[in-house]
Order: sequence, then structure tokens, then C-alpha cells
Amino acid sequence: MEIMARLQVLRRIVEAAFTTTPADIPDAQAPLLSAPLYAVGDVHGCDGLLEEMLAAIRLDAARSGGAAQIVFLGDLVNRGPGTRSVLARLSAGPEQPSEQWIVLRGNHEDTMLDGLARGGPAFQRWLRKGGVETLRSYGLARREMNWEAARAAVDPAHVTFLAGLPHVHRDNELLFVHAGIRPGVALADQSPVDLVSIRGPFLSRPHGLGVLVVHGHTPTKGRPGMRPGRINLDTGAVTTGILTAAAFDADRRAVRFLQVGVRKGAVVETGPKKLPFAPSVQVEINPDSNADEETS
Repeated sequence: MEIMARLQVLRRIVEAAFTTTPADIPDAQAPLLSAPLYAVGDVHGCDGLLEEMLAAIRLDAARSGGAAQIVFLGDLVNRGPGTRSVLARLSAGPEQPSEQWIVLRGNHEDTMLDGLARGGPAFQRWLRKGGVETLRSYGLARREMNWEAARAAVDPAHVTFLAGLPHVHRDNELLFVHAGIRPGVALADQSPVDLVSIRGPFLSRPHGLGVLVVHGHTPTKGRPGMRPGRINLDTGAVTTGILTAAAFDADRRAVRFLQVGVRKGAVVETGPKKLPFAPSVQVEINPDSNADEETS
């Protein structure tokens, strides 16, 4: 009975995770002007880097009184060695009462949930996309990685946590999302699939939707990307060893970048830079301007 009950829960999770209902993107709201806001790029199971980044953010926020809002841009899981630790840390919530965490969903969260719920080809796809490293973090050896063992090994609280993650967070003119948005489609009509997986149409031209999109999903070679209408914070933590966060000042007019993993035991800070808001029109971008982003 326990196995059947868990399977039914996982099926409901998949139905919710892969809904085609337009995403619920809130209208613009006034930012919390008394506190800086931070956004952290794709973690991909690199819990050591995440721990360093949280410490760096706390030190940075202490300059303005210690309060901080932190948005995690999804792809918390897979590929790196510490997915279990990452999920335990983030699902427990902030240790500091002055912090607020908003954790978003990425395509790797969907892949993990789908694999656990459906088994078969979906489970094998998850293994190919980094699920092997995830299951190792839960104590399974490669030869033990079948569907039943995986469902027994992964903490149900972690599954529930992932299933409840939102796709977007909006702070006035800043829109935080894992992958991006589809140009020419109103924010209220954006597809959840696009929000976690879009690349080409979003990367190739400004979206013209009147927001600055802060995203991950498309890894760079270690540097954050600033393009008209968007900021890319996926600096390839698994491959480069660098995790990046954007630090937005209290009035949301400038951004600095904090990076851990560039030099052992050090935090590299760059900026401040003016936010790259784009005009509310769509124009083509020179492909060479995206050369640092791995779009394949």
C-alpha cells in the first residue's frame, strides 16, 4: 500500500509539473527598498559552492543592515555530487531570520520528478541528464540504480519540495525565471515549458516585454552575461567550478556580481553596472554577441 500511495503522489506531481496552463506571472510590485536582492545561478548539485555563496551573500548584505531577499534560479539538482545536500539545505529554509528565500523550478527539477514518477524511458532520461550523480548523493551505487530503488532512496520531503516550486518571481521590473520567456508572448500567456527550457528565440533577440529577465539555463564559460533585456547567471558551476550571484541594490537600478570558485577561498566581486533594460521592441541581435553562451 505504501508503494502504491507514493506512486499516486508522484503521478500527481508530474501532472502539476508538466501542465500546459499559462504561467501565473504576477503584475509588477514595488520592491522592498530597504533590502538588497540577490539571484543565484544554476547550482546543479554543487553544495560546497552553494555554501560559499550563501556566506558571501550574508557578508555582502551586512553592509546594508543584513536583510536580504535571495532568489535561486532553478536547476538545483543533477550533474554535481551534492544534490541531496543542496535540497536538504534549501528545503530547510534560511537560517537567518533577516533572509527571505525564493526557490524557482528549472528543467532539471522537472526531469528528476518525471523520472521518479514515470519510470521507463523517463527514468533513463533522468539518469542520462545527471540523475546518476543525484542518486549517488542518496547512497545508491550505479548497479543499484533502478526505478524502485531510486523511489525508495530519494527523500519524499525533497520530492514534495521540488513539486511545489514556482516558475517565476517578479520584483517590479525584474523578472526571475530559470530559462527565459518567449518574445512576443504576453507575460500572462507564457508557457511553463518555455520558462524552464527556452533558448534560441529568447537568446537571439530582445523580448520587448518591458521587464529585465534574470535567468540561468544556458551556461557560459564562467562569466555572467548581460544582454539587452536580460542577465544570464548560469556560469557552469559543474564544469567551470564557478557559481555566480547577481546583487541588485535597494532601488534596483544597478547590479554587482559575486562569484565563488574563481579563486580558492575568495569571493570575486565585479560592478556595479547599470541594468541592461531594453526598449519595448524586438530587434535581431548579432550572434557574435552571445558567443560566450553555450546554446546547444
